[in-house]
Amino acid sequence: MLASVLMRGLVRDARLVRLRVTMPDVSGSLAKVAQLIADAGGNIVEVQHQRIFGTTSVRTPEVEFLIELANDTLPPEDVRTLTAVAEEPNVIAIRDPMTLPQYHAALQSADVVLCPYDIVPYRIRTSGVFAEAVAYGKPIVVSPGTWMAREIDEGRAAGIVAESVEEESFANAIAQCIASLESLRQTATTLAPEWRRRVSVAAFIEVMERSITMRGGPPARPPAKWWRR
Repeated sequence: MLASVLMRGLVRDARLVRLRVTMPDVSGSLAKVAQLIADAGGNIVEVQHQRIFGTTSVRTPEVEFLIELANDTLPPEDVRTLTAVAEEPNVIAIRDPMTLPQYHAALQSADVVLCPYDIVPYRIRTSGVFAEAVAYGKPIVVSPGTWMAREIDEGRAAGIVAESVEEESFANAIAQCIASLESLRQTATTLAPEWRRRVSVAAFIEVMERSITMRGGPPARPPAKWWRR
């Protein structure tokens, strides 16, 4: 009974979801999908592998995953700690939701942006805050082993990658960033235009059109005269 109540609570809070996947019936397919779910931060609670009674082809069996999502809610003690930090001198706490102009103004006014994200969910997950900070030419401190760390390591963004996700490691990374702030700021400003060009609606449309063309895409539209009655 208790387990049933807990599971219903997870469903109501959108922390328990059902994912149905059709995959090729080849060795390793199930493991690859499970790894993708784990990399995104999901915990597989149950798996149903339909090979006989599924509605798809026998060559593409249907697999249904029951996935528990990570709980991003801070525990009460962490909330109290953050509340105490907000009362320290020279700390400005933004307690209420911001409008879009307020958010962009705050981001533009920052000297350094800190993205202390968990490693597992952000190995492949992107970050809008990180992307917008790069577009504004801001140095960024990020967690190791994440998509953001790869962007910095490969020279597409400027900043410091922390050695671990421990508080002291982030503090050291911030200190390094401040010590090299002027050079990092110059690099970030130089990289920003190319980032804005690459991460844009026009670039997205170009990638989609190229992908459609590579896959064969829809047939070309006949000349206009063919459509005349």
